[in-house]
Amino acid sequence: MIMSDQPCATAGLTRTEMCILMRNGAEIWIDKDKAESLGDDLIGGMRAMVKIDGRLLNTVDILGIFLPQDLERLTRQKQGQWQDARGEWHAKNEVVTDISASRKELERLYKNNPVRDL
Repeated sequence: MIMSDQPCATAGLTRTEMCILMRNGAEIWIDKDKAESLGDDLIGGMRAMVKIDGRLLNTVDILGIFLPQDLERLTRQKQGQWQDARGEWHAKNEVVTDISASRKELERLYKNNPVRDL
């Protein structure tokens, strides 16, 4: 459930907003400055009700404060998608057939330990 007038991360949310993810799955999108201030308060041990953009929240129900790309990754993983070494997303049962590109990418990542055929 999204409790905001703003679109969710997968719909092209601006990078200046962050998401408060609640225990019940609600996503509350707020300005990055407000999110960072709330995060500082939570790190400081605040345990109370807080009012954010007209909403009263119990801080013990906050799972975390996330960037849009974090929520996009979470959404894709819940849908069964997976990400390859190049950062490209694939469907749940999709098989990557470009082995040479994957091999080159692995070798680039592990320069000191080249990939060898068995």
